[in-house]
Amino acid sequence: MWPINEIQNAPSNLKYLAARRRTFEVCNILIVVSFLFAVGLSCVAFFLPKGKSEAAEILAIVSLIYTVIEAGFIHPKIVKTSRLNAALQEKFDCSLFDIDQNPHFAPDLSEAGIEAAALGLNDKKLANLTNWYENDLGAMTRPVAAFVAQYTSTAYDHALRRFYLKILWFLFTVMMLCGIVFLVGQNEKFRDSIVVSVVPFVPLLIWFITTIRSNSELAFDQDQTMQLMDDAWLQICKGVLKEAALKEAVRNSQDALYMRRVCGTLIFPGIYNLKRSALEGRAARTAGTFRREYEGSSAVTEDGQSMAALQG
Repeated sequence: MWPINEIQNAPSNLKYLAARRRTFEVCNILIVVSFLFAVGLSCVAFFLPKGKSEAAEILAIVSLIYTVIEAGFIHPKIVKTSRLNAALQEKFDCSLFDIDQNPHFAPDLSEAGIEAAALGLNDKKLANLTNWYENDLGAMTRPVAAFVAQYTSTAYDHALRRFYLKILWFLFTVMMLCGIVFLVGQNEKFRDSIVVSVVPFVPLLIWFITTIRSNSELAFDQDQTMQLMDDAWLQICKGVLKEAALKEAVRNSQDALYMRRVCGTLIFPGIYNLKRSALEGRAARTAGTFRREYEGSSAVTEDGQSMAALQG
C-alpha cells in the first residue's frame, strides 16, 4: 500500500493539474465564442428576409473572414493548448506513478509559469482536482496502478466522447433539416446567388464535420486500445507481464495516451458536467474491480512468496 492521495494532492503535483485547468478555461472561451459565432452567422442567414441582397453579401464576406480567422488563429491556438495540457498531465502522471518521462513528448515547461497559472485557480476549483485518481490504486504496485489509471482514463474519455458524438449527430441532423427548409423556402433567393446563400452556413458545417470526424476516429482508436489493454491486464494478473517488461508496457501506454490527448478534439464545455458524476462513479467502480482482480491474482501471490523468501 502506498499513499496515493497524499502524493497526488501534494502542492508539488497538484500544481500541474491546476495549471492544466487554467489553460483549459482560456481555451474553452475560444471554443464557445467560435461555435456561437458560427451559429450566429447561420441563424442570420436563415432568417434574413428576401430582397436584402446587400446584407446577404456582407454576411457572406464576414463568413469568409471568420473562416480564415478560425483556420489561421483559433484552431492553431486550440491545438497548442491541447499539447500543453497533455504535457502537464504527463508530468503529473509520471511524478505520481514514478514513470520515466519521454523527453520527446513532454517539452520543457517553465516551473514558474506553471506555478503562476496554478495560482490563478480559486480554492473551489482546486478542491475539485484533489484525489484525481481513485484510492484503490494505492493497493497495487505503482507500475500496475499506472496501468489501471491509464485504462480508466481511456475508458472515461471514450465514454464521454461517445456521448458527445450522439449530441453532435443530433445537432448536425437538425442543422441539415434546417438547411433543406432554407433551400425550399428561399428557392428564389438561392437561385439569385448560390454563393451568397450558402457561404454563411459553411463555418458551422465545417465545425460539425471536423468535430464529428475527429471524435469518431479517436473513439475508434480507444476501442482498439482498451482491447489491447484488456489482454495486457490478463498477462499482469497471471504474473507473465512484470518487472522491466511491465514498466516498458506502462511507458508505451503512456506514450499512446499522450498522443491521444494531443490529437483529440477538445470537448465542448458543459458536456463534462452533464456526465461527470456518472463517469466518475463508473471509474471508481472500475478501479475497485481491478483491485479485487489483482489482489486475487497469481501475480500478488508470486510477489508475496518472493518477499517471504527474501525475509527468510
